[in-house]
Amino acid sequence: MEIETDSMLLKKALRRIINLVSVKYPVVEFELGYRITENKYLNIFVRPAKEKLSADDFLTEHQSYSIDEDNSFDYFNYKVLSGSASMLGGELTMDSENQEFSFVIPIKYERNKGFNII
Repeated sequence: MEIETDSMLLKKALRRIINLVSVKYPVVEFELGYRITENKYLNIFVRPAKEKLSADDFLTEHQSYSIDEDNSFDYFNYKVLSGSASMLGGELTMDSENQEFSFVIPIKYERNKGFNII
């Protein structure tokens, strides 16, 4: 299957999701992967490779999206990730069962007009 997307925005989103997850969670190794969903979206995820997060360490969906604005590094990464996913026609997602932090984007990219590249 061929994926048509903005490679620069995709690279930004990948870097930011890796930065956010690796800083927020006390895990040494992570897996980066992808899957094609039934509705023809590309789901790119990061999850712990070997060890699982404890219930205390795993943030709820609400907590993961309420990044502390006082921590400029986390906040910047979150805003770039969120903006990049949105510009690619997608959104941020979380799968608590598999402990995956991800974003989904359409396989065929159509530039959203009116957005500024971050």
